[in-house]
Amino acid sequence: MAVLHIENRDNLELPVDASVSILTLLVRSGVPIPNRCGGHARCGLCRITFVAGLAHASPRTPHEEHFAREAGLPPEVRLACQTRLAGNAVIRIGQSRSPD
Repeated sequence: MAVLHIENRDNLELPVDASVSILTLLVRSGVPIPNRCGGHARCGLCRITFVAGLAHASPRTPHEEHFAREAGLPPEVRLACQTRLAGNAVIRIGQSRSPD
């Protein structure tokens, strides 16, 4: 079984359910993650950063692609509401900032 590892939540590991978004998986598991728009890729609060396993993530949806282009998000920063997993991954909740 595939596992989602969350670095900045006490290294929590959750079993992957490929039928739901990462946001749904986190909410169902009681993991706090900011979100406001109900999973429609409008608010961008549910950003996650892939540390490993981005290849196991679903491609960006058209809504996420539009948001990512407007916000200038790099490929490893995704919206949890639009992303599903099909294998192991390591993420951080929130968008990691590049060192200045």
